[in-house]
Amino acid sequence: MKPQIVIAGSGKMARDVGVFFLGRGHPVAWLSRDPQRLEALERWVRKRIRRQAAFKQETEGETLDAGSPSFFLVESKAIPRAEVFIECINEAEEDKRTLLEALEGVIPDDAIRVTNSSSIFPDALHSECAGLHFFYPVEMTGFVEAVFPSGFSAARRRRLLELLADTQLECIEEGAEAAFAVNRLLLPVQAEAVRLVLAGAEPRALDESSRSEVLPVGQLALMDTIGLDVVYPAVLNFMSRMAREAAAQYEPLRDGLRKMLELGKLGRKNRNGFLLGEQLPWTPSDDGGARPLDEGLADRIRCLFVNTCFHVLERELLSPEKLALALASLFGWERDLQAALEPLTAAQAAMVLEEAYDETGLLYFVPAGDLRAAGARRGWPETPTVV
Repeated sequence: MKPQIVIAGSGKMARDVGVFFLGRGHPVAWLSRDPQRLEALERWVRKRIRRQAAFKQETEGETLDAGSPSFFLVESKAIPRAEVFIECINEAEEDKRTLLEALEGVIPDDAIRVTNSSSIFPDALHSECAGLHFFYPVEMTGFVEAVFPSGFSAARRRRLLELLADTQLECIEEGAEAAFAVNRLLLPVQAEAVRLVLAGAEPRALDESSRSEVLPVGQLALMDTIGLDVVYPAVLNFMSRMAREAAAQYEPLRDGLRKMLELGKLGRKNRNGFLLGEQLPWTPSDDGGARPLDEGLADRIRCLFVNTCFHVLERELLSPEKLALALASLFGWERDLQAALEPLTAAQAAMVLEEAYDETGLLYFVPAGDLRAAGARRGWPETPTVV
């Protein structure tokens, strides 16, 4: 029998991760402190299972081969034995640590403990905890970042990697320095998008400008989908681990997200975000005329993302093979980075970045080595910590 998966959480990611493992034949149990959320979770999961089973039967002539789901309150004494325990609650270090401590007597010592954090080092939560950063929806992306602390046991690591391989999840293994490197690829483009929104740019037009072949989803739309209350603490966590000069470039992103949350804007989950619900109070109305977007904005954002990828390669946070896997799994990009700049040449991309840096002084526009070599400018600062 396949290992029992126990998931603490009842939100979007907890549901998605659990249903993915159910579909791979694992028995899955969900835990929650809130009876009402647990009831809603159970209705949603069972409806999803019926829908998947009907689809499988219609298209392949067979029913879904899923383990049996079960649902428990955290206080329940009947919680099944966890062979793999996945913490999947809000992105707050103290809340995650408190939950793991509360379940210390419930989770077996030999269970594999996992946190689904997108920005918190797992050993900050528990001495024997690994990180699995799933990307929504798991069934479609088929991709996960695995963060292993130096003290994580080799036996548990092997068991966890075997589990991921059995479910056919593509996995990038990361240590402390490279932790969440894939997630961090989007920091500069999201920071630039929010900086321009705060300056009065019309959100929908700006979001469209942030789309390209290499980034097919607009960045404001993406943050709305993830949840602004999820993105904000992750940004704070990343900034807290940066040098002061590097963190300063993300202050507009931090401040913009904080303002959105103060306005009650969470994104898609409450239908009120950058592109949803009430108009942003600092954005001019249509008849008042929103700030016109620079004609070259789409090129600037595309060059910025590619430049960030080059920086990540330069710092060896990801190998070329791992970066290619991430871009293909998450964005459907299967060509090389130079091709992502087209129709611009490397020299033209370097010029776009140089002009942006002269205008803003933001470090994430400083060209990485491969692009810097193609440009005409000299006297750049040492390669900055961009992400």
